[in-house]
Amino acid sequence: MSPEILTVGGAKGVGKTTALKELQESSRAQVVYVSAELKTFSIVNYSKRLSEHDIPQRDEVRKEYGEVLARRLERSRNNRVYVDLHYTDIREDPDKVLHPALFLNIINYFVIMTADLEIIQKRRLIDKARARELSLEKIKAEQDSELNCVTRLANNYGKPLTQINAALPIPEIVSLLLKISKV
Repeated sequence: MSPEILTVGGAKGVGKTTALKELQESSRAQVVYVSAELKTFSIVNYSKRLSEHDIPQRDEVRKEYGEVLARRLERSRNNRVYVDLHYTDIREDPDKVLHPALFLNIINYFVIMTADLEIIQKRRLIDKARARELSLEKIKAEQDSELNCVTRLANNYGKPLTQINAALPIPEIVSLLLKISKV
């Protein structure tokens, strides 16, 4: 039997990876970190980082990885798998879905984490490991793009969408993620 697949997206710096790492540690849940896996997949299969590809090549790498991921998740022995990802990338196109239909078809629950723009900005300032846009206007555009994209996906695939306030304490976010179920 295939596991329930729950995707968790949101703007960069909103806190999804932090929440999912805590979820993984506290409950031993299976979590897939798409960005990290996709970067590795690109290097292993194409000998270059994803960002070094032009956009059509990135789309092809994402499609190939998404199909591999979908097959892997369908064979998972866990009851539920959480997937940390971005639904879209405003730098490419605010309306573009980053994942192939084969992967999107197996998703049971869509989750979007959102927060006040100032909270995201503050978190981005703290995380110096990655260069991220700090303008509130651009953070808003990114968050809106993610929210619009996941709303379309949930509607198109007929799956539930849950919005989580990322300003909540991490244990509360973890609790909410564990409680998500079809309504």
